[in-house]
Amino acid sequence: MKYLTFSLDRVEALSYYRAHVVQSGLKWSGRVGGTLMLDGSFTVKVDEKGRVKIPSEFRRLINDKYRNGDFYVTSVKGDCARLYPAPAWQDVLDKLSTQPPSKPPVAKFRRATSYYGQRAVIDPQGRLLIHPRLRIDAGIEDDVVILGQQNH
Repeated sequence: MKYLTFSLDRVEALSYYRAHVVQSGLKWSGRVGGTLMLDGSFTVKVDEKGRVKIPSEFRRLINDKYRNGDFYVTSVKGDCARLYPAPAWQDVLDKLSTQPPSKPPVAKFRRATSYYGQRAVIDPQGRLLIHPRLRIDAGIEDDVVILGQQNH
């Protein structure tokens, strides 16, 4: 089963080297010390148009923090999708702008996230479109696991 990860806080340019820990069945999310935390995993279906329904617990917390449903959907290796609320993605871009673009890990991150990157908006039913290139390369179909990520 493929997975999608939420990334909601500032991300270091080299962070994609860290491993993802899947805690299957854990469904907890909330705020700790004013920081948004999305933890746990949810299995969802990908519909025939390539949309996934974002878990209601995650949508509520995202709406509380960001007040909109604008996202940047991307991947670093093409093996999974990363779902960033637009303001969180802007934080990533701001952080990357402080790094020399000639550094190989930074250049690799920028290339991959641009290649797979696409803006998306959560629709009124709580669904988010994963664009075809990423769906095909990552094998995102049928059932997928949405993993909450506090901070990469």
